[in-house]
Amino acid sequence: MTRHLVIAVALSAALAGCATGVATTANEPAAMPAPMSESLRGLAGHWKGTIFETASVFYQGQTAIDVRIGDDGRWTGTVGQASASGVASMRHGWLVLSGTATTPDGHQDVVFYELTGDANKRWGEITSSFNGHDGGGRVEHATVSLQRVAA
Repeated sequence: MTRHLVIAVALSAALAGCATGVATTANEPAAMPAPMSESLRGLAGHWKGTIFETASVFYQGQTAIDVRIGDDGRWTGTVGQASASGVASMRHGWLVLSGTATTPDGHQDVVFYELTGDANKRWGEITSSFNGHDGGGRVEHATVSLQRVAA
């Protein structure tokens, strides 16, 4: 019985400590967005490349990608015939491009590319939409490869 009482008191103290930490954090003002990191600033510029379908189908789809990463951490460009834009960030050395791509008919796709590499070449595995010979769309695994063409 005494052992159960000691465990209950210890648990209560631990939970009270957690609650205090949460309340303090919740009362702090929201942090301002961090300025563009030096590692991302080194990637600002004009990038071109290709997205290649890696699925096991007879016809391998591919589409061009052309993006400009600005000094403010935003990017714009095209993915195939779709106009695209979003935010660029760095996560553990990987360039992350997130945003949306809008086709001429108004269809929107989410863009989320995590790309490894260096200051002149970036690549990664993604999922992307492809249209086959029958005109039907499909989402498949793909490889994206970008090369810097201008700073």
